[in-house]
This record gives sequence, C-alpha cells and structure tokens, in this order.
Amino acid sequence: MIITLLVIMSSSTQPDINDVSSMVLIDHVSFVGNRRTDQHTLQKLISVKKGDRYDEEKLKTGLNRIIEHYLQDGLIFAEISPRIDLKKEHAQICVKVHEGETVKFGNVSIEGNTKFTDSYLLSLIGLRQGQPFNMTLLEKGIERIINLYSEQGHPMVEVRLVDVIANPDNGKLDLRVEIDEKNIIKIASVNVSGSRKTREEIVLRELPIRAGDIFDQRKIDQSFRQLINLGYFYKINPNLLEMADTPNQVKI
Repeated sequence: MIITLLVIMSSSTQPDINDVSSMVLIDHVSFVGNRRTDQHTLQKLISVKKGDRYDEEKLKTGLNRIIEHYLQDGLIFAEISPRIDLKKEHAQICVKVHEGETVKFGNVSIEGNTKFTDSYLLSLIGLRQGQPFNMTLLEKGIERIINLYSEQGHPMVEVRLVDVIANPDNGKLDLRVEIDEKNIIKIASVNVSGSRKTREEIVLRELPIRAGDIFDQRKIDQSFRQLINLGYFYKINPNLLEMADTPNQVKI
C-alpha cells in the first residue's frame, strides 16, 4: 500500500549526493521554491545543518522526510532536487522544491467484501470526497478494517490499495481497495506453559478464550492482559497463530 512519489534529482554539472566525501564540511543549507512550508520547518525536517560533516544517509533520510511531509498535506506530486556546490572541503546544499498542487480524495471503492457492506467499510475508512489527500488517514482507515475482520474470525484477512487513479481535471484521486477475507478461523486449542505456581487448567479458567471458539482478536488481547495481571509468569511470550493440523484452525 505504498505510493512511491519521491523524485530526487541532481544537476548534471554538480556532484551527485552519493559522490561527496564524508570529510566535507557543510557551510550552508537553503531551500528555494517552497511556498506552503517555511524554511524553518524544512530545516528541521532535513536535519542537516551548517557545521555538520557530510553524511549521505542522513541527507537522504532528511529529503525523504520532506517528501513525506508534503505527502501528508496532499501534495503527492511534490519534487525536490538537491544541488551541492563543492569548494575544496566545504559544501553548500541548496534544495529546490516544486510543491505542486494539493490533491484531494475522490471516489473510494471496495471490492471482495462479503461479510460487511461497502457503506460500513467505507465509514471505517472515514475519508470524505474533497478532503486533502493524507496517507496516514488512509492507512489508519485500512487498519480499522483489518481489526474488524480480526475480531470476526478472519485474522488472515488481506486489505490492499490496488489502484490509484489521478484525475487532473478535478485534482482528485480515486482509490480502489481490494479485500481478501480468507476463511473463518477457529481456535483448536489453548495452551499455557511455564507457570510453576498454578496448574494450566486453573490459568485457562481465567481466560475468555476456549477451544472451538471463532477467532476474536479482542479476546486474544484480553487473555494476554489477564495473564499479565495474574502474576503467575515472569515473562509472557504469546505465540498466537500457530496453524493446527485441522484446516482453518489455530493453536494458541
């Protein structure tokens, strides 16, 4: 579900960011072309400043943070072009920014769902047409769908953003989300080991999950918390999705 939008270019007459020695001292970092984001914010994002030794990975990470910042603001076609001017062991970095126009959410369609209606799943995604594009909001919406299925017996569900269509006429992105619900999973057995104070059957009595139950992530999480609160174990390492010999069942 990753949209790759990063474009980083170097001037053909200037050294590539991969070719600069780590012994070079940075004298100046500047930005041109930025209209929506001020210099101070971009400087914090790039995390490379005057007096630093040149660090290729640090610079690349900072440039990616800038693109991510624009992506969250709906400027998904933003481009940045770093230029490095070398003078002996000193360098000046100028980052040219082309922010582009804000892109908004258009139509969101869902395919492959049989357990829940389109309207209900779209309400979980929570996006409105005309809202500025924000990847974090989209990812959280998809995560809510995954959590819903995991609470209803489908821990293997796959939810993918499979299509993104840009409409230059209205500046909107139409999205297509595909769901592979997978089979309903049941719990074949629940096993607890490692308690020296209390027998396994006594511990299991305290848990809300039983063999034969349909998988429910909420009950799994609740069981994990209760094991911690019981105080019978020094350390708890849950091994949740070990497939049982019987199809569509797991051992916990």
